[in-house]
Amino acid sequence: MTGRRKNPPIHLLDAYGCTKEQWLFLRDFGLSMVEVGASKDATPLRAYQHQRFAAESRRGIPFRLTIWEWWGIWQASGKWPERGVGRGYMMCRKGDKGAYEAGNVYIGPGDKNLSDAAKKCDLPIGVAHAAKG
Repeated sequence: MTGRRKNPPIHLLDAYGCTKEQWLFLRDFGLSMVEVGASKDATPLRAYQHQRFAAESRRGIPFRLTIWEWWGIWQASGKWPERGVGRGYMMCRKGDKGAYEAGNVYIGPGDKNLSDAAKKCDLPIGVAHAAKG
């Protein structure tokens, strides 16, 4: 996120599943967020990376959204500025089942989503099963 390259490396475009123009838009949007005091971790590129990693590696849940699909879902919800695990809005899966993919996700209140997940597996709020490996 440092600097303003006009041509992002091809491996980044492949990893995000987006075009150069889409990546540059999200990068510049994130830079404007940082300029007004937001954390780099709150920018679209970092938030997408974090959610994808957490879903696939930590929780063993398939993540089948490209960054542009993911961004479109957030933008359609109008809740991007209010996102945050447990205290704001977050991307949820219908019935807390299946992959993160178009048609199976929605943006909802984080406290309700965490509460529903805990009720489903009889764990207290904030405690989750971790995927091994």
